[in-house]
Amino acid sequence: MNKTMKTELFEILVCPVCKGPLSYEQVASAEALRCFICNMIYPVVDGIPDMFPMDSNSERLTKDEGWDAWHTKLSNFVQWRRRTWDGSARAEKLQTNISDMNERFSDFTGLKDSSKKIIDIGCGGGGIRTLLGECRYYGIDPLLLEEHHYDFSMVKGIGEHLPFREGFFDEAILSQVLDHCKSIDRLVEETVRVISASGTVNIMQYIYEPGTLLDRLYKRLLRVYYSIKGVKNLDTKTMSFDRQELVSFFQERFEKVTFFEYSSSQVFIKATGWKKNRK
Repeated sequence: MNKTMKTELFEILVCPVCKGPLSYEQVASAEALRCFICNMIYPVVDGIPDMFPMDSNSERLTKDEGWDAWHTKLSNFVQWRRRTWDGSARAEKLQTNISDMNERFSDFTGLKDSSKKIIDIGCGGGGIRTLLGECRYYGIDPLLLEEHHYDFSMVKGIGEHLPFREGFFDEAILSQVLDHCKSIDRLVEETVRVISASGTVNIMQYIYEPGTLLDRLYKRLLRVYYSIKGVKNLDTKTMSFDRQELVSFFQERFEKVTFFEYSSSQVFIKATGWKKNRK
């Protein structure tokens, strides 16, 4: 059964390419959004607008900017997700660990029952939303989950080209997103653009410490696991960070950065006060 896009969502959307205003079009049961400035058309499927950026030749994401490689990683991630969440005891244990971590992260953000407008960039199925209580939650992700019920305002798109009005949101969440994006600089700049000047960027991110004993042991166990399973290792990451790299990145760009080390491989960060004139 087709769903109609929410009016409140349409009112905050802009063209992801030129940031121009959009018009709503409907022919029979098909919905679409058209940019007044660049004339690009974005389909709406089951109430969810597909706001992937398009180039002047109407092709999704220009190839000469490295988006082909990004698409390959994205395809690998889809395969990894199907392989990982297979209903096994291992998957259930992993989900329990992730749920515990998400709970701690939601406490760290201070956004529970805040009634603020929150954009979750790379939201997946919106799992964090259930931990935030009363708030105005919006999500965006390049991948839509199969047979998933999105009971919040959802957009299909990417963080480097956010299709939202400037300064609309109060807060932003980037949960396990930085190592899947194409450009971390572009992603953060766009995130800052769509939140208020006093807003906070809340980050939960996997970190990677190459060469450590833990890293070597993990790689060895991973090779054994894939050998036993008879499957290949899927490269899903576009980049990786160690602890200091990640903290330094945000300290260079924001006036105030709060850092919490959840574990040896996971960190939480809150960043406020964008340095507009940084060198």
